Amino acid sequence: MTGDNIASLSGESGGKILIRGSTTTAADERYLSNLLIYGADISTSGGDAGAAVSILEQAGAITNCIIYDIDVTTNGDSYGIVKNLKDTFYAYNCTIHDIKQTGGSGNAIGIHDSQYGSNPYLTVTNCIVGSLSGGTEACYSGISNST
Repeated sequence: MTGDNIASLSGESGGKILIRGSTTTAADERYLSNLLIYGADISTSGGDAGAAVSILEQAGAITNCIIYDIDVTTNGDSYGIVKNLKDTFYAYNCTIHDIKQTGGSGNAIGIHDSQYGSNPYLTVTNCIVGSLSGGTEACYSGISNST
């Protein structure tokens, strides 16, 4: 997906972009670039449900994207980008701003790698995270591969 303006991602479905690979077959790589992702009022909870961009068992990259105004309005964490499980994914030159948790208990996290076992699968380069609010606030969480 390249060069789109994705606005008002709201609702109970998580209001996010989900990139999902396969646990049984080799997945091809997926890329998001030059996107403006904003205005999500997310009213679902649990796991990575409060993420603007959620990557699950998928290789690829998110580059040159701006993600802002993401708000989880129920219990659960709020994320700009979250990577779960294996397959290497990269985040380059992304700006994440105004990530909020306003509806209950939970945290506000810019970029999170849940890792797989003790192995990191998200590499972050030249990304900036700013303006987080709610619970514990963390620009980067679980990130060990970054510059």
